Amino acid sequence: MAEITRRELILILSGVTHPEHGARLAGVDLSGLNLTGLNLHRADLRRADLSGCQMARVDLSAALLDDVILRGADLSDASLVGAQGPNADFSEARLDRLQAQGAAFTAAEFIGVIGQGADFTEARLAMADFQGADLTKARLVRARLSRAVFASATLTDALLTQAELTDANAEGARLGRADCTGAHLQRAALSNITASWAKFREANLSESVLGGADLQQVDFRRALLRGADLRGAQMSGADFSGAILREAHYDVEALGKALLGDARLG
Repeated sequence: MAEITRRELILILSGVTHPEHGARLAGVDLSGLNLTGLNLHRADLRRADLSGCQMARVDLSAALLDDVILRGADLSDASLVGAQGPNADFSEARLDRLQAQGAAFTAAEFIGVIGQGADFTEARLAMADFQGADLTKARLVRARLSRAVFASATLTDALLTQAELTDANAEGARLGRADCTGAHLQRAALSNITASWAKFREANLSESVLGGADLQQVDFRRALLRGADLRGAQMSGADFSGAILREAHYDVEALGKALLGDARLG
């Protein structure tokens, strides 16, 4: 149960006068409060409990959110631009159209979130867990996602151009029409993904595992797939023109249904 009311919180925020310092709310229990539209820019909310809060359109830009609990909170249209929150817990939260460009959420939990249209451009999300999340049309451009988990997540129409996904786990994820152009996916676990019509053009998929994946009509032009495992994948209509598949493992019959152009096999 919340330690203070919304009215009391507004009084605390009204006392913040220095532009470089936000409200000091570390460790405070604000669970269940309606915080819609509040300005929490640069607030110190480390270890605070914001579970179940209504936080649509809240400004949390540049806030300190280390170990914060935001389980089940509604952060639709909120701003987390430049916020820092290692080990934050966003499980089951609503993050639709969230703005989190340049934020740092290393090892944070985003399990089961709904974040359609969320923008994590250039965010630092190494080891973050997005298992089962709905990130339809989300933007993860140049995001740092090494060792992140996207197992069974929905990334349909998502933008992951030049994202760093080395050693990530996206097994069973839905990536239809996603744009992963130039992404770094070395050693990524991508078995059983559904990625028809997705773009992996010029992506690095060396030693990645794509066994059993639906890769029909996928654009792999000039991609690096050295040592990748494509056994059991459906590749009808996929375009591997200029791609490098040396030392890769694949079913010859399935690959024969793809466009190979000047791909380098063997």
